[in-house]
Amino acid sequence: MTFDTTTGFTAGDIILGHNTQHTLLVLEQRDGWLRGTPLELCAEAEVTGKEVLNASDFEEWHRSTPLCVDLWQNIRLARADAHKYELCGRLKISSLDRLLRMIGHGLAHAHYTAIHSPPPFHEGVSSVPVSGKHWGPEEMENLLDASLDFWLTAGRFCRDFEKRLAYILERKFALAVNSGSSANLLAISALCSPLLHERRLKPGDEVITVAAGFPTTVAPIVQMGLVPVFVDIGIPDYNALPGQIAAAVGPRTRAIFLAHTLGNPFDLDAVTSIAKEHELWLVEDSCDALGSLYSVQGSPRPCGSFGHISTLSFYPAHHITTGEGGAVACDDPLLHKILLSLRDWGRDCWCAPGADDSCRRRFSQKFSQLPQGYDHKYVYSHLGYNLKFSDMQAAVGLAQLQRLEAFTKARRRNFAFLSQELADLDGGPLILPQPTPRSSPSWFGFLITLDPSCNREDILRWLDFRKIGTRLLFAGNITRQPCFAGVPHRLAAPLRATDIVMRQTFWIGLYPSLTEEHLAYSVRAIRKFFRQDTGGQRIQKEPLHTLETTDRDPALPDPVALIVFDFDGVFTDNRVLTLEDGTEAVFCNRGDGLGIDRLRKAGIPLLICSTETNPVVGARSAKLGIPVQQGCGDKAAFLRNWLRRHHISPEHVVYMGNDINDREAMRIVGYGWAPADAHPEILAIASHITRSCGGRGAVRELADAVLARAKIS
Repeated sequence: MTFDTTTGFTAGDIILGHNTQHTLLVLEQRDGWLRGTPLELCAEAEVTGKEVLNASDFEEWHRSTPLCVDLWQNIRLARADAHKYELCGRLKISSLDRLLRMIGHGLAHAHYTAIHSPPPFHEGVSSVPVSGKHWGPEEMENLLDASLDFWLTAGRFCRDFEKRLAYILERKFALAVNSGSSANLLAISALCSPLLHERRLKPGDEVITVAAGFPTTVAPIVQMGLVPVFVDIGIPDYNALPGQIAAAVGPRTRAIFLAHTLGNPFDLDAVTSIAKEHELWLVEDSCDALGSLYSVQGSPRPCGSFGHISTLSFYPAHHITTGEGGAVACDDPLLHKILLSLRDWGRDCWCAPGADDSCRRRFSQKFSQLPQGYDHKYVYSHLGYNLKFSDMQAAVGLAQLQRLEAFTKARRRNFAFLSQELADLDGGPLILPQPTPRSSPSWFGFLITLDPSCNREDILRWLDFRKIGTRLLFAGNITRQPCFAGVPHRLAAPLRATDIVMRQTFWIGLYPSLTEEHLAYSVRAIRKFFRQDTGGQRIQKEPLHTLETTDRDPALPDPVALIVFDFDGVFTDNRVLTLEDGTEAVFCNRGDGLGIDRLRKAGIPLLICSTETNPVVGARSAKLGIPVQQGCGDKAAFLRNWLRRHHISPEHVVYMGNDINDREAMRIVGYGWAPADAHPEILAIASHITRSCGGRGAVRELADAVLARAKIS
């Protein structure tokens, strides 16, 4: 075999050195150089970690003895030295493709390990998201394969993904689409298809649903000219009340469209019975419930297997992710045909992307107002959409489906942990979520409803500053959203529980990436928001801190990482002496100064944060040896930034303030102290109220308490 100097060696060539007798497999050709890897005779003991090439892998170069290649052992060869080698064989393109993909897989795995491996949890520094994608090197390897195929639209990965998903859902058909919202749109659009004849939904027909959910469950109903009929939900399962569903059925009611709220199945036994009795379509929104089970006569079935059509979402927040993505599933061949048509532009043809004439009648069919033999690829039986899935998304989804069982176990385990650790708050300031009878949810999140005496905004701000993510139950009550103004709908019953959810409910994360450390931190933050009375009594709620009386132990963190003081009304008694020349003087307490000196010597960080710009503040702070921030218009924002820069957890911070401009700053720290003469709003949120007033020993009282707790004389 001769070497053509006009073209040079290319990837897949086997070249032999004239003098060295080294045999190389060329993997890459670039300007000025080649990259190859040595080929060696295989010995049985040496195969580990190497790829074996048999005679069937070569296009030319017939050898009976297998060869081994170590893909990570590379040799760079200058083009100027190419004349020292001769071409002696060539690898088949399929074998070269396999080897190059193996290199890519190795790099993807290394990249995941080096770049994407989950970091350790650090309290107060690490975030606790409500949801997120959980993946590993396998997803990256699949994604690499799909990108190297460069098919881009739905292909081999999509076919495998749809088959696997249908199997998991115990369905005959599953179609991947570009989002869960598109899946919902597709489901309702399909029920409006003329191919359903008298069973099709028509404008003005009613669909029973709930207002406490995600907008794109309701949006397709409205977009297709149908009328949503809203029923209320129950707390603590947050699903539609079956009795209200039955009562809501009217002469124009044609369908029920319900979601399994945050993975908790609705009463499928009751709802399917109502649908069957009244011959209603049932669309099962399972976007938040992949992996959830509901038992029928003692036999568990997956959510998504009950409705005439079910929908799923694969957004990164969901049970599995493909980035953007979703699916519809059904058992009825006619519904499958309609869904496929609507997904793929509305066309009548069912050929897969890249395929032609699958029906063998592409040019021989007759449609009423089209010419004989009109190309079937361009015949449209519906006014459809393009909602297709890409093969790269499906490649990620296939790897994610392999993790689904482990994901579900993790979600249930995390739900059980949160339920157990917060159990003594249930029925007090909190209502904790409960699974529907006969169900085994794969929980999407941990729903919490607050007692009416609690302010939801307060606890959301409290958790947010501690980097604990929260979400509301989506639209809350969609009938009260701006987008719903003027939208025709019917209320089957007062939405009392829905309004409670809108005002008092939120949820925190429990998705598989969250460890017990994350969850325990969330629990501690919630429990600290609600201080427990002595004697094991029920936990009571104050706006942000329980008001502690002066005869109880002072409220202090362990350890104290920082003490922040307001100036006026804390170091001073709030009086100002104005001299004849206009300068001002204030009255401070020498005992407070001694307390500050002892705190500094004990190594406890101190900070003064004041809105006052008068030089007296800086002068007194300098004398006390405390850093000061003067003219601070937004104390809370300044404090947040300070804590982040100095990597201090707010749980270990004490803030002493006396007036309403200290309120927001006090709310974000673990412990707020107030002098006895502080503003009533500050007294209401303080963790501890001193016996002394501002400028008359309040600072000294705090200093003594901190030093006593630390046992520093």
